[in-house]
Amino acid sequence: MIPAKKIIIAEDNRADVELFKFCMDESPVAASIVHMADGKALIDYVETTPLNDTFFILLDMHLPGMDGFEILDHLKEKGFLNGPPVLTISSLPGQSFLSDCLAHGSTEHYLKPTALDQYEEMVMTMLQRWCN
Repeated sequence: MIPAKKIIIAEDNRADVELFKFCMDESPVAASIVHMADGKALIDYVETTPLNDTFFILLDMHLPGMDGFEILDHLKEKGFLNGPPVLTISSLPGQSFLSDCLAHGSTEHYLKPTALDQYEEMVMTMLQRWCN
């Protein structure tokens, strides 16, 4: 059975996408994963595909071609930030980076964990918070 809802992940590191899927398998949430490896692919997808069946978009802030800020600005300009939440993720710590993400339109920002158990905890938090 194909899940009725989806999660869009814009992430250039395939291992991180597989790790997200692995963590999702441990949760009760049923959602398909739509993966985009760069910002242009994400923008093209969002502009041509209905998003009403989307739990959230997970946006890596460091994608090839366009960085996360450029993507957020484009989504905001086109009115797509009024749709599903856009959660940003990055390995860069710091309150100023978090503030910049939120100022550009991120719904919520996550620091990318380096330990597996912390990554799983982060994914579970996202799923519990945004997949209802």
